[in-house]
Amino acid sequence: TNEVLVTRYQDKEQFDNTLGGCLSKIKPILTEDIFLELQDFLTESNGVNFRNNLLHGISDPGMVRHFGKYVWWLVLKMIFRPSELIKE
Repeated sequence: TNEVLVTRYQDKEQFDNTLGGCLSKIKPILTEDIFLELQDFLTESNGVNFRNNLLHGISDPGMVRHFGKYVWWLVLKMIFRPSELIKE
């Protein structure tokens, strides 16, 4: 709805952007707080980097449950309170 392309289909080779690339493309439409929260939690290697640890199988089940609740909360915030997180 904000006309932000998250793929690079115009390039000669059609690679999808990484999550970090997608986040940087939508940064202008997000508030700084939600952008930094998503970036720090999902893509920064010096932070929790939950996505990386989960996908590579290096998180134990307790950590997945713990941080999974936080991701669930982030998704709920973005669904039910978008006007507070996404710039007009």
